[in-house]
Amino acid sequence: MEEKIYIQQLREELEDAMLDNNTLKEREILQLCYGWDYQKIFTYKEVAEILSINFNSIPQIEFNALRKLRNSA
Repeated sequence: MEEKIYIQQLREELEDAMLDNNTLKEREILQLCYGWDYQKIFTYKEVAEILSINFNSIPQIEFNALRKLRNSA
């Protein structure tokens, strides 16, 4: 039970950090690539199709979004 509460709090903190540091597109890409609110983890190709953006830009956007999160307080 303690672990479940810990994971819930961690998720809330991560969501707050994403809201404060990432753009909407970056948040959507992270959520799709890591299966945040979905039952499945999407491939870069699937993410590009869902968001109607260039397939080649997905890894770079993901990298920048993760970098912003790592460098946030």
